[in-house]
Amino acid sequence: MNVSLDTRLSQLWQDYPETEARWDEWAPGFAQLANPAMRSAVARATSIEMAAKLCGLNPGELLNRIREATGAKRSPDAPAWFDDANVAERIDADAMLATGVHPVGRVRQAAASLAPGRLLELRSSFRPDPLIELMRREGCEVYCVETSPGRHATYFTRT
Repeated sequence: MNVSLDTRLSQLWQDYPETEARWDEWAPGFAQLANPAMRSAVARATSIEMAAKLCGLNPGELLNRIREATGAKRSPDAPAWFDDANVAERIDADAMLATGVHPVGRVRQAAASLAPGRLLELRSSFRPDPLIELMRREGCEVYCVETSPGRHATYFTRT
């Protein structure tokens, strides 16, 4: 199983049962969910990223802890510069498009202000090929991965 920020807790716990026992250590806010039925319902609806945000944690750091504990490495296709823990900003393209705003301007602005080694993440329900090519022409390194069926994460960094 490829463990990503989109992975639901229920799927994580099904594939890696040992992680459920450590979950309260990693995300202390979930310790309050002692009722098994409530915990199970929340786990089905909550991704690793959502859990991290709810608990005030850095999503990339939580994901790295989980991957370390499970031995689930990042994708072998990921470039050497890619590390979830280095994501400085996350942009939801679908949310922007739903309001009538195209994300290209926001992506260009955010990428221009990236510190060395930091990443920009664009989430979308499509692979943004025209934007990927534009950002490459503007000097960015780009890595795009389908995190789950119909969900893409595109990462940008400055070289």
